[in-house]
Amino acid sequence: MGHRIAAGLLAIVGAANAGLGAWSLTAGGPELTTGVAWGLVVAGLLTLAAGVLVWRGSRLTRLVALTIFGVLLLAQLTGLVGGGQFAAEDFGRVVVLAVLVLALALAGGREGGRSRR
Repeated sequence: MGHRIAAGLLAIVGAANAGLGAWSLTAGGPELTTGVAWGLVVAGLLTLAAGVLVWRGSRLTRLVALTIFGVLLLAQLTGLVGGGQFAAEDFGRVVVLAVLVLALALAGGREGGRSRR
């Protein structure tokens, strides 16, 4: 069951990133450069795909996602400690990354109650 929570969180984060990127490519969205907007779309779709694979029980995908988001969390915390500035968007980013890393870390074990052969 824990891997399904982690998969759902990955899917939510992926859909949010892809949606934000797509929205910024339209006239009414936030002002991001075209490269950043497409980067958000691609990263969001990859994260969404990782969520689907984790939902289906892929341990490798879960470990890769845990590594990537763990490094992002570590980089964010290191930047905050080194820079000394702490804005509201930094807090939100740290909380989302921490919850995602925690869910992925706790999703280990026998996923889905099935044995894979």
